[in-house]
Amino acid sequence: MNPQVLVVEDEGIIAADIQDRLTSLGYEVPATVASAEEALQKIPIYSPDLVLMDIVLQGEMDGIDAAAEIRKRFDLPVIFLTAHADESTLTRAKITEPFAYILKPFEERELQTALEMALHKHKVEQERAKARANEQEVFEKTVEATIKVLSKILSIAEPQSYEFGQKLKDYAKTCATALKIPDSWELEVAATLCRIGYVSVPAILIQKMRAGMALTPAEKDTLQRVPEHGRNLLASFPRFESVARIVYYQNKKFDGTGFPQDSVASQNIPLDSRILRVLSDLLQFESEGASKSRAFEQMKKTSGVYDPKVLEDIGVAFAQGPRKGRAIHLKDLCVGQVLVEPIETVDGTLILNAGNTISPWMLKKLGNFTEVSPIREPIYVES
Repeated sequence: MNPQVLVVEDEGIIAADIQDRLTSLGYEVPATVASAEEALQKIPIYSPDLVLMDIVLQGEMDGIDAAAEIRKRFDLPVIFLTAHADESTLTRAKITEPFAYILKPFEERELQTALEMALHKHKVEQERAKARANEQEVFEKTVEATIKVLSKILSIAEPQSYEFGQKLKDYAKTCATALKIPDSWELEVAATLCRIGYVSVPAILIQKMRAGMALTPAEKDTLQRVPEHGRNLLASFPRFESVARIVYYQNKKFDGTGFPQDSVASQNIPLDSRILRVLSDLLQFESEGASKSRAFEQMKKTSGVYDPKVLEDIGVAFAQGPRKGRAIHLKDLCVGQVLVEPIETVDGTLILNAGNTISPWMLKKLGNFTEVSPIREPIYVES
């Protein structure tokens, strides 16, 4: 099929002349329209390959505004026709990135050259866009496959570290949304695999650590270097260099002390690492029975460990997060319902974390708590 050109020209005689010239050059003209508004309506109907448009048009929208909309909504090449080539008009028109300008009156050869170049350039742009999309798809599939493999390894070798990573990933998602972090996939992947380094640590040593047994200096050094083992493993996978760096600095204190023992400190520590430091310690406090509010209070009292701005922003993100799910009273809580927010006593003691599915023993436990301390209501469960 011959390329189709939609002509936008409000002077009928000129529009007819342009149509004749295009036809003689082998192009099809499905329609000529007199206004920008009509052009925007006709494009979905005729699906032209290119728009040839006068800059000065009658109506509320001129050719320059219309061209911007056409490029944005339909990704079509636009060639401007104009008898008004003053500098201010052309400067304004350049913002829309037209493919060419043709000054009236024009010769057929000039028109044909502009059309051929515009169609060729647009084809090249589409091919590049398609290539970028394919590259992005391959990248996403590679990342997804890598995460699945490493997560599977971690779940088998160190189930507790795997579960910790899953919880940390959920918190990272909350922070990424609240703090409007661009390209948050690196933060989420680093959270998921933050403890992947434990796969290189002897199981007996991990057991000793969790049991609170005395450790030798060599054993302490091995555990301290877990982020380094994780970094070395992650860095061996394509596109995971940044994730590896985040994992490497996840335990680094804001004042520069701690592991790794280098000169990196404060703002030079990767932002995602500073976020993970806060979120990891938040999870640790919660596992020990503290509420989020109490955990943040404790962290704010600690000097030099956390980035104050990050700590404050994350605290606000969790404190002001929208209530989700359905609010019910404790007496209406049933087996099988899923908590979307933690259950706490009125004095802030954590009883059950969000994500738990209510079981018979949990209901009994909650009943026992009410005899000692009132439970904060309402309780939020999945709708």
